[in-house]
Amino acid sequence: MPEPPEIAYENATPQQLLERLDILRERFRMGVMSVADFNTAIRAFQFKDDIGHLWAPGATSDQWYRWDLDQWTPAEPPRTLLVSQSPVLFTDFEQATRPRATGPAVIHCGKCGTPNSGNKFCTKCGNRLR
Repeated sequence: MPEPPEIAYENATPQQLLERLDILRERFRMGVMSVADFNTAIRAFQFKDDIGHLWAPGATSDQWYRWDLDQWTPAEPPRTLLVSQSPVLFTDFEQATRPRATGPAVIHCGKCGTPNSGNKFCTKCGNRLR
């Protein structure tokens, strides 16, 4: 059986990785991604440091967590993390973040609960939609 190809890594700062994650968060907030798609994509945001610890940012916060054998522990990340250049992760990420072709996302008004699609303001009460 042939040896698997070596995986290439790049170094990135935690801040650079959070900026990449913010793009996903915004797509999720805009309704372009479902909860399931967001959860699939966020799995790609686990990184190792140079001594092998696994790190991940919070899904909805900028808090970093380190995997400590059986749980995620809030901690300050190192200056750089290793980012896998694995084509499998990239492919999974692209599939998870591809916009759905079903039209504008439906947003429910926070004031009256009316579903709205493609509007900045609620069609029933005029409340600004987020």
